[in-house]
Amino acid sequence: MVLAVISVGMECNFQLFLIDVMYYFFLLDYVIKRKKKKSYSAIILSCIYSITIILLYTFEDMVNPIYKLDPMVTRCLSIAIVSIVLFSIIIIMLVLSNFLASTEGAMEKKAQFDALTDLPNRFYMMAQLKNLFETNSQGGYYLAMIDIDDFKKINDTYGHNVGDDALKILSRTIVEKARGTELKYCRWGGEEFLLLGKCVNGEVPKDYLDEIRIAINDKTIWTSLGSGKMTVTIGAGKYKVGQDYKEWISFADKQLYVGKCTGKNKVVC
Repeated sequence: MVLAVISVGMECNFQLFLIDVMYYFFLLDYVIKRKKKKSYSAIILSCIYSITIILLYTFEDMVNPIYKLDPMVTRCLSIAIVSIVLFSIIIIMLVLSNFLASTEGAMEKKAQFDALTDLPNRFYMMAQLKNLFETNSQGGYYLAMIDIDDFKKINDTYGHNVGDDALKILSRTIVEKARGTELKYCRWGGEEFLLLGKCVNGEVPKDYLDEIRIAINDKTIWTSLGSGKMTVTIGAGKYKVGQDYKEWISFADKQLYVGKCTGKNKVVC
């Protein structure tokens, strides 16, 4: 670029390639920062390049090119170079916008999905509930809270890795039983999972929730001491007029507590 400007002058617009180069400075800077290293090279180099462009235009009349091109050739070169630079900027911005969109999608997923179980988390469920209430369509729905019985004992006896396996097994079972339905689910926190589904004939589908409970009971957990089973307790409640979503969740949690206090491994509606 420098040799071209010295040789044929600035009328051909070779200096505009400096603008494209700045994008690569920031790309390099991004790579460096991904490695947890501080870098101001992109800003410094871009400032130098910007000053260079300004100086070139400032002292354009003071420097005579080595070769004097035909005006038509100069115009054609100028148009070609401007086109290349603009096309390059468009391509770079498209790549950047796609990168930002994919990054935003990954961050959104990370924010709304549980890393261990790959299930949506409570932020996802809260958004679903708020949407129901905003559209006033919560009537006819139920919430069900699932909790692994004696989960602390599983962790203490077999270790947290086995506890994690139990959570994954429970998660996969929920996904399997929800397939083909409109059931929404999430890992609410710890060993608790929350389900949001439609009532059947105006009531909580206790038989369906019991199928989920039994399916979880049938799964095998493998440990260093051999295989084992786990049980869950489910507390559920349909929406009642006048409740807000926090009261609704609290009611399902209270039903779960009743199940825990009356023998566990059951569904309480």
